[in-house]
Amino acid sequence: MNPIKVPDTKVAEDFGKLFDNEQYSDVRVSSNGHEIYAHKNILSARSQFFEAMFQTDQHSQNRVMLDDVDPQVLNDLLRFIYTDQAPNLDNLAKQLLQAAEKFKLPKLKALCEKSLFKQLCIDNAAETLILADQLNALQLKARAIEYINRNMDK
Repeated sequence: MNPIKVPDTKVAEDFGKLFDNEQYSDVRVSSNGHEIYAHKNILSARSQFFEAMFQTDQHSQNRVMLDDVDPQVLNDLLRFIYTDQAPNLDNLAKQLLQAAEKFKLPKLKALCEKSLFKQLCIDNAAETLILADQLNALQLKARAIEYINRNMDK
């Protein structure tokens, strides 16, 4: 007798269909003229920053302006909120780390720390340590300190 087959679910893929899709969206997130259609409930469920924002009357409107975030970084950040994936993680790791800290996305922050650690070298170790310290990226900070200590004489 064959077992009953249960289809795999692809939650991230399904939510990805909602990303930047005008249908059913209830908020537009904007950065320097670049707009992304989004959903307050999804943003709030994934980010304490957005949750706090949407609880205030000031953002009862349907548009959020985030001109202090680069449009590409915002696009990748929101895509991560919907799909748990950051397609440009390695190229935008520093900027995404800053955004992950601001928007309270611990998994994205850890992924950025991991990416920056993989890119760590003598030429960028001090800069990486400073960035990690500024953004309270404790794992990256510890690894950068270890790396600097091991390579001090080089």
